[in-house]
Amino acid sequence: PAEQKFVPVKSPAGARVSDPVWSPDGHSLAFFAHFRDATHVCVADASTGSCKQITKSPVLATLVGSLFCLGIGQLVDRLGGRVVLTLVVAVLGLVVLAMSRAATAAALLLWITLTRGFGQSALSVVSLAIVGHWFVRRIDLAMAVYSIALSLGFMIAFPLVGASVQSYG
Repeated sequence: PAEQKFVPVKSPAGARVSDPVWSPDGHSLAFFAHFRDATHVCVADASTGSCKQITKSPVLATLVGSLFCLGIGQLVDRLGGRVVLTLVVAVLGLVVLAMSRAATAAALLLWITLTRGFGQSALSVVSLAIVGHWFVRRIDLAMAVYSIALSLGFMIAFPLVGASVQSYG
């Protein structure tokens, strides 16, 4: 049998570690790293013990935001993509307007969570469902074009929004 050796994992500074899980091949160990303000997923190399954070967004924010995906597909099937898209965009607009009036940190957290839920999660499901319904025969090409267009849109939108905020406040 192969010789087993103990390799200490270099966990992130200031983090409490929980729920370690070995990869199927035994070469890495995934775990949650709980910091004071967020929880992230990290992966450690079993041979060196070096650790790398693999999540950019905190896990809790991602999980809460993903709850807004539930039921959207059924609504698209029941009401149609255009109706659900209109409803999601309208609710997102109302949430953004309400967020501009937030007076406390708790209210701002609520509105940011709702913005993420409707703007990132629900809107993504609706748009993917619409592409899936419209392009049945060439779905692979349609999804590829959609993904590239979405990526380019984000790459263009973020600098423009940032510049607008810097210029106009």
